[in-house]
Amino acid sequence: MLATDIFPSEYYCPITAELMIDPVIAADGFTYERIAIEGWLQAHPFNAISPKTLLLLNSTILLPNIVLRILINDHKDRSTLDVRLANQYTNRLVSMFNNINKTAAFYNFHGASSELRQKLNNKLEQDPNSVICANNYMHKRAQLDHDRNKAFFDYYECIPENREQLINELDNRLENIGYANEYVNKLVRVFGNDIDKTAAFYNFLCASAELRQKLNNKFEQDPNSVIDANRYMNKRAQLDHDRNKAFLDYYDCNPSDKNSLESVVDIELLRVSIASQYADILVRQFPINKISAFYNFYNSPNQSVEVLQQKLLNLQVQFREVEQTNSEHFNAILNL
Repeated sequence: MLATDIFPSEYYCPITAELMIDPVIAADGFTYERIAIEGWLQAHPFNAISPKTLLLLNSTILLPNIVLRILINDHKDRSTLDVRLANQYTNRLVSMFNNINKTAAFYNFHGASSELRQKLNNKLEQDPNSVICANNYMHKRAQLDHDRNKAFFDYYECIPENREQLINELDNRLENIGYANEYVNKLVRVFGNDIDKTAAFYNFLCASAELRQKLNNKFEQDPNSVIDANRYMNKRAQLDHDRNKAFLDYYDCNPSDKNSLESVVDIELLRVSIASQYADILVRQFPINKISAFYNFYNSPNQSVEVLQQKLLNLQVQFREVEQTNSEHFNAILNL
């Protein structure tokens, strides 16, 4: 049985999106797979630009990233060991119980922390039946989230007489997911794949029982209005997560005022986007708190969107100048 190894994103080449074997650092400060960046530079012989920033490179010299190569190889070795240990654990369960879900048992163990693996092995010695129950619970929970460690502790730290309630609550959540999928499928049957299925799904899943009933009723009466509501609720969800209020705000609004209602949300989302970009640039230059930088800019008093956009543009220009200076400094070090 094999597991899909998940490596940190920085272990993958920005050009090929594949795990790097021979990582090298280019003049832009980013790391690439050697053969990929060499191919890139050969394709741009007269105006070598960075694949990441698209700015001109002052040098085509590539430096081996030895530290990253060691980290990648170590991670590979650990992944091979993880698979072997998970297979051993699964085989022990199979030797005790013929009707277990081997796939679930394998991935529950493979995705667990070292502490949890020890607890699973200990529990297998003390109370094998409880391990089967935990495996079933963790496998169900994996449909909602992939934190098997938390699922295990939620189950075992729960007093035995309350475990049935814990499982029932999980079953109810999974049942609600089923209802949300049915709702989305109804929309798809009427409107095809043009709708935002993800938005429709989460709008229904996160809604109250009352709102779900209204959505289903509205769908029977006026399917097009449901599409408009899903779009609006999805926008509002980026600002606040109260879909019930968003739904009622939209439907209680006069039809002639709905465009204005959406415009207000669009402006706020634009402010969020500008503030996010502004904060991203600042934290790359200064050791400041990104959240504080975001809110300080986002909450600027008496600042229109146009003014905020101009401030962002000015900062971007300054940042490009700083990057250019850093690139020249890098080139000067190479020539020493």
